[in-house]
Amino acid sequence: MRQHSYESVLIFSFWLLSSCSNIGVGNLPQSKSTPQAPLNQAETILPSPDGNWTAYFYGYDLKNLMLSVTNFDDTVVWNVSQANVGGDAFTPYRWSKDSRYIYFNTHVAIDGYVPFYQGAGLQRLDVLNGKVSEILSSGYMSDATYHIYSWNFVPFSLSPDDKQLAYIKNFDDQTQLVIRDIKTDSEKSLTFKGYSNAGSIAWSSQQNQLVLSIAKGTNWSNTLCTIELVEVDSLTPRTLVKDKDLVFDPVIWVNSHTILVQERGGHYFYLDITTKKLTPASELMTFPN
Repeated sequence: MRQHSYESVLIFSFWLLSSCSNIGVGNLPQSKSTPQAPLNQAETILPSPDGNWTAYFYGYDLKNLMLSVTNFDDTVVWNVSQANVGGDAFTPYRWSKDSRYIYFNTHVAIDGYVPFYQGAGLQRLDVLNGKVSEILSSGYMSDATYHIYSWNFVPFSLSPDDKQLAYIKNFDDQTQLVIRDIKTDSEKSLTFKGYSNAGSIAWSSQQNQLVLSIAKGTNWSNTLCTIELVEVDSLTPRTLVKDKDLVFDPVIWVNSHTILVQERGGHYFYLDITTKKLTPASELMTFPN
């Protein structure tokens, strides 16, 4: 059994290779009177739920990946700058419900078969002290001589109350759903044998159930997709949709028994978890493949 890995070869000038020798988060951000880049140049702006903080995400930069988080009057500014080892940018996931943490990961340009892509790793910035924590590893430098980086593409989803993290471990012959307690770091897992990819995790509002897509195949032409419902406490699975030749992504729970799913790049459907029936959601916009 071998876990999936994704490698990229990076070619930079000598001075940039030297600057990238430390591939971790780097120096912890410090409070400054001004942000590291003009806020109006940010590509993505994400206010916190309480309105007291705003996160500014900057696009691709040759040397660094950048994020600035400011309070409402800019008297506290946290700057996160990480050496660029082939990531396009930091990308936001979401704020925690209490507005203390901003979760983000790294977007990496990919070319190949990655059925459930959600970026690399997961990091968290604590706005009370500026500390950046690694929740899920983004990968590691597998060959420093040729600057080859093995990315950790991990589909994940935080529970609505931020207390649990569901994420995926993919292997050649099986895929695992892992549930982590954010406070204690304790984990439990459920294995789906015969499948090699999973993702598109959606929690129920009560957080007692979640749904996800699991897939088998080696390329887009032979991919078969299944949707599984999982009872979170017991990790008991129940198949809702079995081995379809189209990828269906759970989007959101509409209510306690209905999930909105989307045919990859196409139509939306309502999936009843009791009857397992798919009903076209004709009132919703569709997108071409």
